[in-house]
Amino acid sequence: MSQRAQELVQRFEAANNAMIRYIEGCSEEDLNKVTSGEEWSVRVAAHHIAASHAPVAGLAYLVATGSELPALSMEMFHQMNAKHAADYATVSKADVLAALAQGGAKAAGMVGGFSDEQLARSAHMAAFGAPMSAQQVVENILIGHITHHLDSIKASVGK
Repeated sequence: MSQRAQELVQRFEAANNAMIRYIEGCSEEDLNKVTSGEEWSVRVAAHHIAASHAPVAGLAYLVATGSELPALSMEMFHQMNAKHAADYATVSKADVLAALAQGGAKAAGMVGGFSDEQLARSAHMAAFGAPMSAQQVVENILIGHITHHLDSIKASVGK
């Protein structure tokens, strides 16, 4: 594992572990509160993060290996997110925690396998209208996704 990949894995795991610890401390009442940013329940927002780990790490892998990227638009993301919110409206706390742990382990394993050269490789991201390196996908989407939603969850729960 390259030093840069190791540092990214550590940052990702720290963010994911912070989410796990926070959700562990939530009551059922907390999990049912609606987040202002996403307008989802806390349980749905947390599961959304967990369910996104492997696909986002997979996107970083496609960039890192110079593979063809799927033609994803922001509208497609919004549609997938809305379906996920409906499908997981009643997901249990135990299932959220398991998904965070399992998805986190899978994503960390993928990111840990990147070389410095792969982390530096870039590709045009149609949904964002700009090129991003594999490292930027990991930092801005994989890790940033957790911190963004965790901040929203904390603001909604109030602790």
